[in-house]
Amino acid sequence: MRTLVVLFTLGAALAAWAATPTQRVPEILATLKPGEPATWDAAEDALVKLGTPALPAIQGALAGHRKAQAAAQTAGQWDKVDSETPPLDVLDNAVLRLTWGINPRAIVTDYLHGLKFPDGRVFTCEGRPVLITDAVVARAVPGYSWYFAYYPGYWGGAYPSPDVLRDFEVPAPLSTENLFAVDKAGKFTLLTDREKLKGFVLAHAVPATTQPALENAVSAWLRLTECFVERQLYRFNPPGDFTVEAGNINTVVSGTAKVEPTPFQHGAITATLTFDERGRLTEIVEADNLQNNLPPPPAAPPGGPGGPVAPVAR
Repeated sequence: MRTLVVLFTLGAALAAWAATPTQRVPEILATLKPGEPATWDAAEDALVKLGTPALPAIQGALAGHRKAQAAAQTAGQWDKVDSETPPLDVLDNAVLRLTWGINPRAIVTDYLHGLKFPDGRVFTCEGRPVLITDAVVARAVPGYSWYFAYYPGYWGGAYPSPDVLRDFEVPAPLSTENLFAVDKAGKFTLLTDREKLKGFVLAHAVPATTQPALENAVSAWLRLTECFVERQLYRFNPPGDFTVEAGNINTVVSGTAKVEPTPFQHGAITATLTFDERGRLTEIVEADNLQNNLPPPPAAPPGGPGGPVAPVAR
């Protein structure tokens, strides 16, 4: 009986070894579980272990899942949009690791885990930095991978005691919304508001002279700036309503990302980008009319922290 078990195990191992990357990639992706980040890490490591010969298969799968998510977003199929997030995350980061020779997400995570408060407390951050997988961003600002780390603070049915609130604090230089732009050398830039993001994009965006490139630049900006408008509360549709005005010197292009309307949320972000005669990005202006009518987080009651307040919906 033991001999049969050994032979079966050996046969399974040989079959896995003999499988082509085209076969192995979907098998690995099938192990992903949306609510279990550990399975994302394990799948990503398994993809990287396949090595560079698997890159075409991994990149092909990445392109397919990007196309599927874009179609679902256009159709307003938000459950499908969400279901595509795990494979996109692990495929994209696996490609980065195999082509760059570093793990950008691990660099961001190690930085976050090393932060401390002035009183010496270690920042015990929860969650996994989210990789921005949109291809428009990679085309507009190449050579960087982008990760979003969000710390919403306390949300609950009653304002907690100071001791509980301490668990929701973030140390400097972090803010509630944090974007990390990591380059191929493993160096990162932390961007904690729109103005810092604007300065970075102005400095690093590639020139754009054709209409597709101009529209791509606007789409990339809108995707990144969404991170600083409480993106977790909004569903944004793909950018559209593009206009291009070519002058004697400058070209001005604008576009809009509309919120998928709900009884509580609606509105849009409009971005206007200006390019000089060489296609260099020189100015970014944006405006929004976002409306969020969800109840706010609990406030400290008049009697001080720890007292009861009305329940708050999450």
